[in-house]
Amino acid sequence: MLVTGRLRSRETTTESGDSVVRRTYYSIEAESVGLDLRFTAVAARPSKSAAAQRQEDVAIAEATGSLPESVSFVPSSEFSEEEAA
Repeated sequence: MLVTGRLRSRETTTESGDSVVRRTYYSIEAESVGLDLRFTAVAARPSKSAAAQRQEDVAIAEATGSLPESVSFVPSSEFSEEEAA
């Protein structure tokens, strides 16, 4: 565990008979508590947005010649700047 915050200490002295007892109390004012990732096994994997995944799917489908009819796609060679205006 990883705790971020303040560590406070407080000392007390108690006299009982001939002896003096000193005690120290500690408390934590935690701002945040979480796992310390140094002791955790993690696996990093890239995430893709839905648009990036669709773009990749279309590129693979176009390269393999299996573009589904439900996908409307205009190859960049057929796209003119006049159509963009």
